[in-house]
Amino acid sequence: MKSFKVKAICTWLNKKHGQGKMLAWAKEDPVRTDLDIPNHIKQNFHSYHDAFKRYGKVIYGFFAPQEDQKMTEEALKAFLDLLLEERGQGLLKGSQKDGETIREAYFSHLMAPVNENEVLDLLRKKRFVILQGPPGTGKTRMARNIVERFYDHHGTTVQFHPNTTYENVIGGLAPLQSDKGLGFRFAPQKGFLMKAAEIAAQDPTRSYLLHIDEINRADLSKVLGEALYLLEAQEDKSRQLELPYDFGSPFGNRLTLPQNLHIIGTMNSADRSIAIVDIAVRRRFAFVKMWPQMAVVQKYGCPKI
Repeated sequence: MKSFKVKAICTWLNKKHGQGKMLAWAKEDPVRTDLDIPNHIKQNFHSYHDAFKRYGKVIYGFFAPQEDQKMTEEALKAFLDLLLEERGQGLLKGSQKDGETIREAYFSHLMAPVNENEVLDLLRKKRFVILQGPPGTGKTRMARNIVERFYDHHGTTVQFHPNTTYENVIGGLAPLQSDKGLGFRFAPQKGFLMKAAEIAAQDPTRSYLLHIDEINRADLSKVLGEALYLLEAQEDKSRQLELPYDFGSPFGNRLTLPQNLHIIGTMNSADRSIAIVDIAVRRRFAFVKMWPQMAVVQKYGCPKI
């Protein structure tokens, strides 16, 4: 919860005082002490080079003081309020009203709403996005709306479950009816990721969206296997993966993911299987947190107890 509050404070300060400029920054995943502050953040705040060099991997939020003394005072009070709360210390009586005002201001950004345009922008930049959050927050609805509205139905939806296999996702040998022998034979059959890549490759000028619902219900490291190597959005040249069988046109025995193939997954953060999503998978996707919204409760009401 602390990390969410730090991010909320930084978002509040940037929106209230930034005027399009970043004044505060928060790490997406504070426990990742193996990750340093991104280079573009260091460049934006180059005057703090020495502090970043020494503490960059453990800093999970900061604000750069400005000439506006009132603005800096607000930021200081917000961070101090959080620091005292963590240590179980209350504010002095004379400061309690001030503390409540500041807390109320940044709390409005604690569970900020996510709109479809923000997710679409991420898909265009990162290609691979996962919507995560508690049940009922609209993850699947948003993903399906994006397929229909922004990709003009040029996409498909599949659902992961504990029995999803590498053969389902990438491809493998499958039994086919035959007039010879025992009445069937084994032949290479494409998985839905290969099928999506095939459709996307047919028209490079048009983006294709693969929506994977409940993406964390399968062990991604197992079902993707070596195909995880292909999920690199920032590479100028598409990577290729050699396959054990010839799957026919257009890939044969070498799979590549076209640049116009995008993937959006939905993940239930209340599901314990989220632990299966390891770091190798996480670094390849952009994660978007979706939270329950009070506006929805206020709009539709709730039963009286």
